[in-house]
Amino acid sequence: MVISLSSCAGYTTAAKTQPATGGAGSGVLTASSTTVSFGNVAVGSSATQSLTATNTGTATVNVSQVTISGAGFSLLSGSSATAIAVGQSATVQIQFASQSAGAASGTLTVTSDASNSPLAIALSGTGTQGALSASPASVSFGNVAVGGSGSATVTLKNTGTGSVSISAASVSGTGFSISGITTPLTINAGQSASFTAGFAPAAAGSASGSISITSNAPGSPLAIALSGTGTQGGLSASPASVGFGNVLVGSS
Repeated sequence: MVISLSSCAGYTTAAKTQPATGGAGSGVLTASSTTVSFGNVAVGSSATQSLTATNTGTATVNVSQVTISGAGFSLLSGSSATAIAVGQSATVQIQFASQSAGAASGTLTVTSDASNSPLAIALSGTGTQGALSASPASVSFGNVAVGGSGSATVTLKNTGTGSVSISAASVSGTGFSISGITTPLTINAGQSASFTAGFAPAAAGSASGSISITSNAPGSPLAIALSGTGTQGGLSASPASVGFGNVLVGSS
């Protein structure tokens, strides 16, 4: 029996093993690959592979059970008992649905009356997930004159292992604004994107606001606190009035 793997991105195939030799009139199951790698799969997504088993022996192989183990791995089809005649094939479909970031492993086991039963195939895959951080984490514009403006650069960095998809960016608070960011925006692992935060006070006094970044990263939305103080000059006279009393004409 030969197990072949359909093409898929991130899929690896090991060198073929030589068919096992059974006795006279015995079925033989042989795997063309002893390991199946699904590569990187984003958390919340899945990848599917098809494996075809061929009976290369001299007698019918009766498969009694096909099982799979390992977190995230499952059989979509081909788990029921079946008989595989000499030279014939059967196909199973395996899915890897990443549940968390990090490496995952499992085993596909085919139990039959073949001379080399059970046939075990190692499964592996890696869950990837993006993580978003902001620098600086909060922005203080300090004192800004009414009618003037201040600005600061904010950098978003993906510190995770998968891409981050930003679906929305918004700002709240009187006098605050953002520019230089357009959604949707994708930031790949290890990459960053920058935009500008602004503060233009319309009145004197302290002000606060926030930038909200909505994405598929854990902890979304990412909040960036904003603060600033509007300042305005004022003129006063001291004393407010002047009395000169009686002054003789020609004098001062």
